[in-house]
Amino acid sequence: MTSYLNVLSDSPESSTKTVAPAAEFLGRVAVFSQNLASATLARALAAMAETIPISHTAPQCLLASAEGDDHTPGLALAEVCLREAGWAARWVGAPTRTAHLVEHVRAGEVQMVALSASLRSRDGPALASQARRVGAACRVAGAALVLGGAGRWPETPSFGVRLRTWEEFARVTKARAETRS
Repeated sequence: MTSYLNVLSDSPESSTKTVAPAAEFLGRVAVFSQNLASATLARALAAMAETIPISHTAPQCLLASAEGDDHTPGLALAEVCLREAGWAARWVGAPTRTAHLVEHVRAGEVQMVALSASLRSRDGPALASQARRVGAACRVAGAALVLGGAGRWPETPSFGVRLRTWEEFARVTKARAETRS
């Protein structure tokens, strides 16, 4: 299958090298331009994601922004990565209260939670608390936890992994999908 994120090669690890810089650029432009570019990027990524077929039995990943963070382009890119790895994304988006995430994870319907924190998420203790609470629910439910984005997540969460690149995310989602099959 050809990767949408990979116009240079067939490797998911290099696939994000073309789209990820555009998402990172959004954090460095004026607010209006950023909003316009973010909306355009989100629509394009959503359209791409919908064209990637997934099984009705695909593992489920809950996608959400860190509590209080309304920046979602990273989630849109994550959805494309997930679908390419055979995952179905449950898009919660932003803003999402931690208590609601914990409740959903405890219901046992997701196999992974991916939380995104943008540069706007500067409160390290609040992010650590969210990671701890969602991580505890994931541990009990047997779900993986991925913390991503440029926010101040703990470097070594008590449960789950802190990822810094799209290549790392692609490897984790692919590996988790392979262990399920």
